[in-house]
Amino acid sequence: MEAAAKKRGVDLIKPRKGSHYKFSEPGSGGKTYPVPAHNGIRTDISDMYVRGLCRCFGWDYDQFKADL
Repeated sequence: MEAAAKKRGVDLIKPRKGSHYKFSEPGSGGKTYPVPAHNGIRTDISDMYVRGLCRCFGWDYDQFKADL
């Protein structure tokens, strides 16, 4: 997910504490989308969060999934 988001200009911010990684769009006035990853970066992310991430940043879900 990190590479597919980076391709679209969105950065992944690793948690300082807790388990939520944050996808953040630079220069968007603070638009972020948190994604829980309780087992670190190797966590399987629910489709619900992938769809939410796409909605948040206005991406096409099918195209994003194809890039994973």
